[in-house]
Amino acid sequence: MDQLIKGNVGKGSSVRFWIDSWASDRPFKVLFPDIFALETCKSIFVCDCFSLQGSYASWAWRWKRDLSTNDEIQQLQTCQSIISNIHITNAEDSWTWTKDSGGKFTVSSMRNLLRGSNRDNNLAFQWNSWVPLKVNIFAWRAEKDRIATRLALSYRGIPLDSTRCPHCGDYDESANHLLVSCYIAHLVWQHISSWCKIPPLFAFTTKDILEAHKHINVSSKKKKIIQAIILTACWSLWKTRNERIFEDKEVILSNLLQDIRSLGFIWIKNRSSLKSVMWKDWCSFGL
Repeated sequence: MDQLIKGNVGKGSSVRFWIDSWASDRPFKVLFPDIFALETCKSIFVCDCFSLQGSYASWAWRWKRDLSTNDEIQQLQTCQSIISNIHITNAEDSWTWTKDSGGKFTVSSMRNLLRGSNRDNNLAFQWNSWVPLKVNIFAWRAEKDRIATRLALSYRGIPLDSTRCPHCGDYDESANHLLVSCYIAHLVWQHISSWCKIPPLFAFTTKDILEAHKHINVSSKKKKIIQAIILTACWSLWKTRNERIFEDKEVILSNLLQDIRSLGFIWIKNRSSLKSVMWKDWCSFGL
């Protein structure tokens, strides 16, 4: 993705070496992910990477271990070639707005940027007023892969003992795995398919499961109910995951399924036009 702001290095005391765009149009963490993973201080500033000994200037590196693979060595060589002509001075750092030819931020340039942006057009998520706002926001973030799964945290440089799924332990915990691929998620979607009397919910990604209601041959009202149930299930899967990590609570599938039914009933009964629906009808999905 294009960067909106680019740093112009003077002293290098406010521009971050790996995270900001400065010597290239993209941050070094994007251009050189292998060596970025080896960096011990991922938010380090440019000035702290620059070493001056007498009249000899060089760039200092702080690796967790020695570089060993061809990709790591090649990335370092490319990075060194990019910064070879960079000089630290006594001038203050400055920032350039890249979406205007003059380099300065203007309201009109932002307006043009927003008008021309179509980056979210392929997202499937539709907000559902029958579940709380927090559930909608969570699902929206999950579809964009912006929830704090273990894999996402590791990409942000947060040290973890493991990136494996806390439930199955077989795969890295991404949003897609937690909400779709993990055996716990599989069992949840099987249960919902059976309970709601709909075809099996097959999905490969979070996007797939969040748009599943669109492809079911039922009334528009039932589609919204099923969407609300799917959103409730995603929220409950996330809640169960957090309880497993932070409270060391084992997953009891029957309790998880009951939570999904109960939360869905409370939220939909109080937020929709189905205020007269009874629990027994909800449990049999006789709506």
